[in-house]
Amino acid sequence: MYQDKILVRQLGLQPYEPISQAMHEFTDTRDESTLDEIWLVEHYPVFTQGQAGKAEH
Repeated sequence: MYQDKILVRQLGLQPYEPISQAMHEFTDTRDESTLDEIWLVEHYPVFTQGQAGKAEH
């Protein structure tokens, strides 16, 4: 079904992990009647080391 509406969520500054989990849950549970959403969110700095990274780095 085609929809011409998008829900915009302005979430402000949020911790990374809870919002990441919420986004995954939204994606996993949506169906053809679910509006598309854009989530505008800023999170605190997150440090990543990549898939080949080692804990000692």
